[in-house]
Amino acid sequence: MSPPIKLLVITMGGERQAHIEKMFSSSPNLKMSFIISFSLGVPSRSLRSKTGFFEAFYAAGLLTENPHDTILANRKTTQKGTWEDMDFCEEIWQKGKSLNRERAVLACFLAHLIAMKKSFQLDYDIILEDNVRIFDKNPEEFIRLFIDDKKTNNNNTGVRYFGYLGPSDNLNWFYKYHLPKYPSSSTSVPFPFNPHYSATLNEITREPPMSGTSLWGAYAYSISSAAHANLITVLQNDVGALMWRGKRMKTYRIKPVDKVLPRRTSEAGLSVECIKRPVFFRAPMLGSKIHKKYDAAFCQATTTQLGYCGGGGEAGGWEGLWLTETERNTVTKWKKEGVWKGEEEEEGAEPEGGDSAWNQDRREKETEEKQKQKQKQKQAKVPPAKEANGKEKVKLSPEEWTRNRRRQEQQKHMKLAVGLAVLSGLALLLLKRRK
Repeated sequence: MSPPIKLLVITMGGERQAHIEKMFSSSPNLKMSFIISFSLGVPSRSLRSKTGFFEAFYAAGLLTENPHDTILANRKTTQKGTWEDMDFCEEIWQKGKSLNRERAVLACFLAHLIAMKKSFQLDYDIILEDNVRIFDKNPEEFIRLFIDDKKTNNNNTGVRYFGYLGPSDNLNWFYKYHLPKYPSSSTSVPFPFNPHYSATLNEITREPPMSGTSLWGAYAYSISSAAHANLITVLQNDVGALMWRGKRMKTYRIKPVDKVLPRRTSEAGLSVECIKRPVFFRAPMLGSKIHKKYDAAFCQATTTQLGYCGGGGEAGGWEGLWLTETERNTVTKWKKEGVWKGEEEEEGAEPEGGDSAWNQDRREKETEEKQKQKQKQKQAKVPPAKEANGKEKVKLSPEEWTRNRRRQEQQKHMKLAVGLAVLSGLALLLLKRRK
């Protein structure tokens, strides 16, 4: 009998964790085939403080020295940054302290790096996010075949994807043109990059169908020690590999982990493989913590993917997944109305998951409003600046200042003219008296 497959799930707890536990205990087969453990995520709010920011970076393995002995103790670190006059800690703090809503993307990235470290320490087979749902018909068979595949079970394999997603157009290209190129006996296909796109040029424009990373999602994967070591080395020596900013952008943006992971692995000369028959899929309308506005598009893309994976059926293949009662109701309503809607859209309620993007956005807006109110109160309490004569200083526009300046000069000239007239009159009187 094969040993159970060890899964490490990234979660913030709450209902999402409870649903994962319930899913893997829903049948005797799943109970025997899988062992699940949890890796606590990184709250985006914790990255607002300098201490929380550097503690998370240190836990993720991006700092070579304990921040409490260096940057948090006002000491220089030996870890160099991109710029010669600034060390690594100073650079990431200068760029990262004004991320605003990008903190959620950074928190997700750091949570994955922490989970990767833990997966090597305790020998886990797959890293999952808490928004996945499993295909409930002997999923362990597909996973073991993919892990044991001679093509992927070698030292050159960097990342294996047990679940992935992408826009519907990209998935259509993937299943129609990319996947059939490889032997049907193999359980895996290479992750598609630009060289794969050029093989299927548009007949009219002679251009590739897409560019960049056509598939995304880091909700079900495994990473080798070589790929992880390369990723950490790149991130430790190049802040730009994590944060970037355009010419007209005020704040920095974070590169998502599902974009960085396959690209950096491929650049290191390691292969990135996708399982032909995904085992893990994204839950329907489970509020995204980062891309809330794309929830409906995620569901539409998953429906497309399920159709290619032998799903079909009245519910578009969703009936083959383990789903909560709320999620099954969501699928039923989509089938009737043709539109994906979450609970919060229909009834104004919050979506499942105690730390969803909807909740985070609301809290951030409330926090911003409170900060603005406090700032106004502080400004109201500060007494206005006064001139030497006791009058309050008034800020003027350049035009008003020029007009006032001219008026003052005219008044001075008038006073001088009056003074001269008075003096000349007195002089004439004195001359007349002498005569």
